[in-house]
Amino acid sequence: MAAKFKPNTPIWARWKGGPYFAGTIQSCTSNKQSCRIAFADGYSLAVPWKDILLESPDIKC
Repeated sequence: MAAKFKPNTPIWARWKGGPYFAGTIQSCTSNKQSCRIAFADGYSLAVPWKDILLESPDIKC
C-alpha cells in the first residue's frame, strides 16, 4: 500500500489551525501522522495529516 503523502508532493496545509496555504511535503514522521511542510514564503512547519489536502480547499468569498 502506498503512503498517503510523499516528499516533494505539492499540497495545501493548514497553518497553525488557521487558513490553508500551498506548500510542498519535505518529509513525514515514521508513525505517518504528520509531515513537515515547506511553504512558499520560506517557513516550514510539522502539520498533522488531518490538516493536509491534496487539492485546493473550497474558498468561499
